[in-house]
Amino acid sequence: LYEQAATTYLLKTLDPMSLELEAARKKSAMHLPEHNVQDISTTEAARSARRAAAQQAQAAAEKQFSFFTTTLTVSPLKNAPLLNAIGEEMGKTYGVQWLPCDFKKKEGYKRSISLSKEYDLYRQDYCGCVFSQKEREENRRKKEEVL
Repeated sequence: LYEQAATTYLLKTLDPMSLELEAARKKSAMHLPEHNVQDISTTEAARSARRAAAQQAQAAAEKQFSFFTTTLTVSPLKNAPLLNAIGEEMGKTYGVQWLPCDFKKKEGYKRSISLSKEYDLYRQDYCGCVFSQKEREENRRKKEEVL
């Protein structure tokens, strides 16, 4: 739910600046990897990311936004090139431009923690899909067993 809200906020915020964003995107040093996303999207997490990106792209198309993106790349545990490749694929499928990002760059993860503390924002320790939630719960149980 948080991811959906954050993405909706980004979509609403970014759309009016589409010309500036397009210029920034063209100047970006980020290059999307050349590969077939379906070949590497075999894990549950990757399949979940594809489903989420499809929903986000569809919503962006319905609302006639110029761009869509994700905040998942802020996590050091997320594969930004994979997420960007999935986003690019979904953007082509739904006719909405994907804005590639890697919010970990330039200490983005540390900045996100700092801002979360400053504004007393909730930070969940999993991406939001049932698979990562299950993994998180299993890891917590293992830690409790050790203690």
